[in-house]
Amino acid sequence: MTSDWVDANTRLSNDKMPGMSSPQTNRPIIAGCCLAIWLLSVSYAVITPPFQVPDEVAHYWRSVSLAHGHVWQVKRNGRQGSYVPRSARDFVYLTWVETAGHPAAKVGVTRLRAAAQLPFEPEPVFRPFPALYTPVPYLPATLSCLVTDLVHVRALPAFYVGRVVTATASVILIAAAMLESGELMAMIAALASLPMALFLFGSYSADALTIGLALYTGALAWRVRTDEEAGTGRWTRLCIAACLLAMCKVVYAPIALLAIRPRVVFGAQRKWRQVVLLLGSVALGAVLSSIVLARQYYPLRADADPKAQIHEFEAHPFHVLSVVVRDYVARFDDYRQQFVGSLGWIDVPLPGILTSIAFCLLLAVAATSEVSIAPAGRAFAVLLAILLCLGVSLSQYLVWTPPGKTYVEGIQGRYFLPVALVLLLPVGAAVRSRGLALTARALYALTAVAINVEALVILAKRYY
Repeated sequence: MTSDWVDANTRLSNDKMPGMSSPQTNRPIIAGCCLAIWLLSVSYAVITPPFQVPDEVAHYWRSVSLAHGHVWQVKRNGRQGSYVPRSARDFVYLTWVETAGHPAAKVGVTRLRAAAQLPFEPEPVFRPFPALYTPVPYLPATLSCLVTDLVHVRALPAFYVGRVVTATASVILIAAAMLESGELMAMIAALASLPMALFLFGSYSADALTIGLALYTGALAWRVRTDEEAGTGRWTRLCIAACLLAMCKVVYAPIALLAIRPRVVFGAQRKWRQVVLLLGSVALGAVLSSIVLARQYYPLRADADPKAQIHEFEAHPFHVLSVVVRDYVARFDDYRQQFVGSLGWIDVPLPGILTSIAFCLLLAVAATSEVSIAPAGRAFAVLLAILLCLGVSLSQYLVWTPPGKTYVEGIQGRYFLPVALVLLLPVGAAVRSRGLALTARALYALTAVAINVEALVILAKRYY
């Protein structure tokens, strides 16, 4: 039976394009790709100095405090935060260097050598920091901190172990996503090998696990949508992934809606039940995220006023939407650059020619992919992509943009990495040519190696 998403007339049977082989054939390719992605992410974890990833101090302290059982933040002297071991606090004090806006500022090897001498000190001390997310995106780092603190590992090696564990968990999700949907394998591998994604994988940032989980949820939703015989096990995995993704960052939860096919759902009671379960899982994750946010909301900037912005949106929705659209038009080049790779505190750009080539080849990989998608499916993907981008913009409009501004502040290109799979689907299989597909993937692989090697060299020169 032909669905509204899959065009049966365009399915490739005997003349399959690269990537349409059996799962057994794909597994060695997936293993090789993920090994390369893991090695690169670990390289970023090692070369990037501590806390030269956006907001990594707060993410690090959140992971450490969770490892010591402090799930909820508390207020001390009017400041909201949590308790961390004294050694974790001292480690931040010794290694933190404010480099953003200070091109001449270096971290240096000497500072790290001094930090390596810090012993483990379990005495809890209070530190104020924002913790707007549930514990879910910090689970790998929290587990690492728990183990290293139990055996009294010094702060510096424990910190890098946490980064490597986070990178490993992220790459495992990438591998799972590629295994779930071989059709999307090339797109997923290409997205995961972008310098910005690898840079975040090798850090304590909540974005690391969020990106991996978003790509896994998207691949799983695609598999469910295109496989009319998808079993209970796959639907269950999708519901769990969707709930966890909502508990990472709720704005990305609509990615799971990719699984819903109206033509099939309206005609099948079993599908209705599955869709209701999926929506319930997303809602559960959103509610849990909202509880955490409401209980320990921490203003990100003094002049931001979310309540005022909500009232502005309710009173003038079309004006706010026009502000969002103008922002994308005016800052598209910035977002594209940051999406591919603007590292450090978004102040360490990569060569413009390399980022432009990588971005164009990413589109080429998507356009020559083997995805079978009908016009109705492309339209649905476009609508979902617009919804996701609108969610990203409105979230920053509420919590980061001061009232009265005629533009949206706070958006960075990295925020689009979790939704990138949905953004690429509308151009999927625009060109059906085995030769062009192989050429696009080979050129992208070479470019990915070149741009990541260049990025690692740039980071080393910048900070050391």
